[in-house]
Amino acid sequence: MQNQGTVSCQHVRWLFDLCRQRQIPERHLLNHVGLDAETLNHADTLIDWESMALIYANLGSWISDDDLLQAASVAWKHDDFRYWRIQASLYVEPSEQITSLLFDPAGILASLPIRARIARSSADSILIDLLTESLVPPPSALSNAIAGQLASVPAALGNDAAEANVIAADTLTRLEFWLPATSRLAHLRRAVTLPLNALFLARHARRVSQKLIEAERESMTIRQARDEAEQHADGAEIARHQLEGEIEEERLGRERAEKETREVRRRLQTLVSNISEAIIRTDRDGIIIDFNEATLDIFGQDDGSLLGAPITALIPQAQIVPTESRGLAIEGRGPTGELQLHARVFRSQTESRTWVIRDITEMTEAERERAALQHQLHATQRVESIGELTGGIAHDFNNLLVAINGYAELCLGQPDLDRMVRGHLQEIRRAGDRAADMTQKLLTFARRQEIEFVEVDLNELIKGVENMIRRLLPANISVRFLQSLQSPHVLADAGQLEQVVVNLCVNARDAMSKGRESKGRESKGRESKGRESDSDRLTITVGEKSGVDDDGEFREYALISIEDTGAGIPSSVVDKIFEPFFTTKDEGEGTGLGLSVVYGIIKRHGGTIDVDSEPGRGTRFEVQLPLIDPVRTQVLDIPAKSTEPETRSSLSHTAGILLVEDNDQVRRLCEQVLSGCGYEMFTAVNGQDGIEV
Repeated sequence: MQNQGTVSCQHVRWLFDLCRQRQIPERHLLNHVGLDAETLNHADTLIDWESMALIYANLGSWISDDDLLQAASVAWKHDDFRYWRIQASLYVEPSEQITSLLFDPAGILASLPIRARIARSSADSILIDLLTESLVPPPSALSNAIAGQLASVPAALGNDAAEANVIAADTLTRLEFWLPATSRLAHLRRAVTLPLNALFLARHARRVSQKLIEAERESMTIRQARDEAEQHADGAEIARHQLEGEIEEERLGRERAEKETREVRRRLQTLVSNISEAIIRTDRDGIIIDFNEATLDIFGQDDGSLLGAPITALIPQAQIVPTESRGLAIEGRGPTGELQLHARVFRSQTESRTWVIRDITEMTEAERERAALQHQLHATQRVESIGELTGGIAHDFNNLLVAINGYAELCLGQPDLDRMVRGHLQEIRRAGDRAADMTQKLLTFARRQEIEFVEVDLNELIKGVENMIRRLLPANISVRFLQSLQSPHVLADAGQLEQVVVNLCVNARDAMSKGRESKGRESKGRESKGRESDSDRLTITVGEKSGVDDDGEFREYALISIEDTGAGIPSSVVDKIFEPFFTTKDEGEGTGLGLSVVYGIIKRHGGTIDVDSEPGRGTRFEVQLPLIDPVRTQVLDIPAKSTEPETRSSLSHTAGILLVEDNDQVRRLCEQVLSGCGYEMFTAVNGQDGIEV
């Protein structure tokens, strides 16, 4: 086998005859080769293996495998293959004829970086593997050409034609030949042809001998001329050496230039292959004639379907809009999905066009996500502003209620109060207590209070928010409260648990309103007034539950279950409902923070929250909180939330008290109450005033 880079042009000269027969332009055969047809048509020309592989690859783009097998069997008659025909005629068996051309030192593979081995051999077939010994694998077109040439050998020597089959594998190509039986005619023709071939070889040997004699004569003439030249003056010798040096220097320079050119071409090819933008070259009619690997990744196409295709076939029915940067914005659907591209077009002197296309789909999607996050940030800022405003108003309103309730309590403490007036004052006090309770809830919602864990009776907690929930729900939603007989107690912040219950009830109200609108559209025109099935229901249940947790320990839990008959939650979004900013409501109807706040409160209390929902069948939220251990509660002296009003002491005192309060009404009320108890009062508006007093 010869060195890679010295492949004989005898392997490719017959391809030009084939292109002329098939009316294929020679420029398609020599695409990216860098050599012209005139150079390749000389039998003594040697080309590199990469160029030969590229020529066959170009041919494979224009001729199918079956056509190439047939064409190669006819090409066996070409003069370049005459020596191989004579070599094969020395054998009788078809299998020997084929293997001699493959394995002999002067066989058809002798000048190619391909090694053959027999994988299987029998009387009627032979299976041969062709293994490449080059970094550039042989193209399938070359394998088909070799198979076609070898399959026609038995027929050319008088036997029946062999059938050839090319089987491609991962690292090699397999040639499978179905061999004909040797006929008597083959023996007869071989007996006649062998002397003729021997005569041809003898004549060929004489011609070679004559050429050697002529070469020897020329060598003698050269030696005589050299001897005469050595007799010239020393100046001529120096000039000769200088000339040889210049020639050698020119040769070395040419080799360096060729090496640098190859290196630049390799780097350019590597750069074009690794660049993320698609680079496509088309002719003046928009037909693709070259492209890089990024083109296949962006458009999801295979290599064979792009060459010769119009560039408009990459994204059919694409929307193309010129941009301010003298480019093109392209939107459309390709094999990989929706694409958003930016393209620049460059024209060359040969009227071809080079397209540089960048995939900006991910960039555009990231920009949309950034805008969505910006919108969510603004929504969060608005919610925080509303919370601050609510907390401030509730704090000031709480000071007013302290004064209202305090003075009402002072009036109720008078023993000789008129009965009617006492009744009015009692109503004022009850209204003030309700307002104070609502103010505390507003402060809780606004997060203006510290978390205070106390013992909470869940039955009493649900009973306390019952009126608020009924006011939040419309009249067409019936509410049921199912208390627990065990009266479960938990260690929790009562205000935050009330916030959890209210948020879940408000979500249930919105879901039932949405479901009712859907039902109303389906049953339009039918009378449904007065029927129980048309009323939505909200059920709040308190209970207990026991089981083994994730750590394998037995636990007892208190339950708060809130179940509605609303539209339900699709399974595709049920796993996302507790994520911040996630909402299925229309824009402006919700921030997506409600359930995330609920989830955070339950986690801070060491509990869990589960959801069970199905579209069209409602939703059920189940909150699980650890039950209080009675023994542990007594040891730690955990305070319990009291529902009874505290009684005011009527004892008298004689000590002095310094009272510091910035609210005038609250300060006057406290001063009056403490003075009535017998204390000597000193008042101040702020801390500095109190120090001076």
